[in-house]
Amino acid sequence: MFNNPTKKLKLIRFPEEIRVIRSLMEIIEQNFGLNFMVSDGHVMEMQLIATGMVIIPRQLKYLPFLHKLQIPSNHLKKLRNLEGCQELRFLNLQDNELMDEKLSPLTTLPHLSTLDVSQNRITSLEIFAQLPQLENLSAADNLITDIPPITFHSLKKLDLRGNPISQLRNLQFMEQLQEIKLDEGNLPEAEQTIYHEGIEAMQAFCSTHD
Repeated sequence: MFNNPTKKLKLIRFPEEIRVIRSLMEIIEQNFGLNFMVSDGHVMEMQLIATGMVIIPRQLKYLPFLHKLQIPSNHLKKLRNLEGCQELRFLNLQDNELMDEKLSPLTTLPHLSTLDVSQNRITSLEIFAQLPQLENLSAADNLITDIPPITFHSLKKLDLRGNPISQLRNLQFMEQLQEIKLDEGNLPEAEQTIYHEGIEAMQAFCSTHD
């Protein structure tokens, strides 16, 4: 469970990980927004919420069992140091200042399955097709105008609400897709009807209109 970070230090059994937490506590004023979860003596989840960070702390690479990282509502413009977090399964980068050209470190995370990059400045989905285990992607409230004709091997859920997407295209390349969320009001009336019919209807439509 989450609570006072100082009290939970005693739950960590490995000195290197204790040093990481103490270092972050020194960086973050009054530890506001800092929290973590410990399992079997290891730090498994880290929260750095609205801490004013402009860069991902390099110390995180010394948390070898870190599976879940949440850094929303900061000022991140690039993802340097993320490549050190090789065991990440869940990553929340919501409400930062990220642009397409700074997203490449994501491709170094071989196990990443859930990613939230909503409320950033992203214009394309292409980089996310390079994440082989990605199943859940929220890219809501960005600047994405279309869905690219690229295969997404594992993607099951996709949230694109709040983007200026005005037509259904290329969904047949997302073979595992089970759910997509769009602003249906931006679609032509005929495509709004297809949107309500579900994924299979949308993919069939896209396969004949791309």
